[in-house]
Amino acid sequence: MAVNASIKIDSADPWGVLITNGEFTSFVDPNFGVKYGPSYQIRDTSTNAGALKISNSAFWGPSDGIALLQGAGTTSLSNCVFSAWDAAHKGYYAITANGTGAVQLTSNEFQQVGGTVYLGARVRGATVVGNIWAEDHVHNDCKNAQFQANIVL
Repeated sequence: MAVNASIKIDSADPWGVLITNGEFTSFVDPNFGVKYGPSYQIRDTSTNAGALKISNSAFWGPSDGIALLQGAGTTSLSNCVFSAWDAAHKGYYAITANGTGAVQLTSNEFQQVGGTVYLGARVRGATVVGNIWAEDHVHNDCKNAQFQANIVL
């Protein structure tokens, strides 16, 4: 299936996919959006059980969201910069996790006002530590989530 995303993970080995020093974009565009769905830089699909580790990278749009995490593996985003999501003002979060995997968000910078992190009830666990947010707009239904030392500037 074609998709409007920079990274799409359908199936990774348990040790996963490791990416460092990347720059990723995905654009809200009616030529893509109507046919392929919302635009995200990262799409971790429900068939993936492997890890995804991304560090020291930049994600920008204008897109609908930065990451849509639907898999069962662990996704880790550390020391990344996120900007220009929810370009069409439809209420998308930068990071949306609604799969059964685990999420680690560490020392990232969310550069715009709006929904930052959405953790669904099926998420196995999450640590959200040391992030800088333009606005603390988090939706957390995960029963095993820890939030520490995040600041709003």
